[in-house]
Amino acid sequence: MPQINKSTEKRAEVIADFTSDRSDPFIMAEGDRLEFREISGEWPGWIYCINQNAQEGWVPESYVKISGGFGVALFPYDAVELSVRIGDRLIVTGEDSGWCRCVAENDKRGWVPARYLEFEQ
Repeated sequence: MPQINKSTEKRAEVIADFTSDRSDPFIMAEGDRLEFREISGEWPGWIYCINQNAQEGWVPESYVKISGGFGVALFPYDAVELSVRIGDRLIVTGEDSGWCRCVAENDKRGWVPARYLEFEQ
């Protein structure tokens, strides 16, 4: 799966509140066949897909092999977003197309837009 390995994990502090509005995050397993819809204008590198259970959502383009109007999931993925507040400290375990996969101090995990984070030196 495209991500930072443990030896290069980053630490970050949240610089702006981010609240997830996703109650039913998109999930796919490696090998799932996906219907491909569009490429994001706001978030380059993300594509809109429909999985085999008719669930829809945005997926990093690097997680999908596209052929025609369909794709195949190269890696497992979930679109769980992590709601965070200014001053929260996170461990960033992966980055893709402007979003970071993070772990909070309470061990909750999810994606946060990179622009809401300041990385420690």
